[in-house]
Amino acid sequence: MAPAAATPPRPRGAIVAALRVADLDVRVRATAAADAAFCRGLFHEERAPQFAALGLSDAMLTALLDQQYRAQQLGYQQNWPDADDAVIEHRGRSVGRLMLALLPEPPGAGMPISEARGGASHLGAGTLHLIDIGISAAARGDGIGTAVIGSLAGAAAMLGASRLSLCVLRGNVRARRLYQRLGFVAGAGDSHIAMIKELRCSGR
Repeated sequence: MAPAAATPPRPRGAIVAALRVADLDVRVRATAAADAAFCRGLFHEERAPQFAALGLSDAMLTALLDQQYRAQQLGYQQNWPDADDAVIEHRGRSVGRLMLALLPEPPGAGMPISEARGGASHLGAGTLHLIDIGISAAARGDGIGTAVIGSLAGAAAMLGASRLSLCVLRGNVRARRLYQRLGFVAGAGDSHIAMIKELRCSGR
């Protein structure tokens, strides 16, 4: 018997290319080298409040955040080698970052997240996983993040995935409520909670 043909690899950027955001003012595009400063600045903006009580000088705080940012990027490269990294634009201005990956199973559904990460490099994987999304403070409250998350179901259908998944910090109640309003159901988890949204089949 001839060996089964290998599944063709998924081209980098296929997930981002499948996104169709309903808000025409919002665009999601693949991250480029020129976006490095924006992505670093967004990370600093999001994480700086966590260290406010330490009383660090501006220079020390910047050095600490840069160290954490490099560690985050290295972790993404190691744990999500097939992920699509993207920048979110609103009316032509960079306002956020998005990272997505296709997985054979959702984290927390019969598979440790360490095994699920990077496990699907082909079309037709079972789950479209939202690794990370961040919107700059100045752009929050305009529904940009909600519009982007709302576009994931259509992208999943185009890529052959039947569910969406994400992990959220247990203490981030605001984010958890947002995801629940968007149809995600909370599952197991300690410091992070896995959330799943099953998508309707197309009736094939």
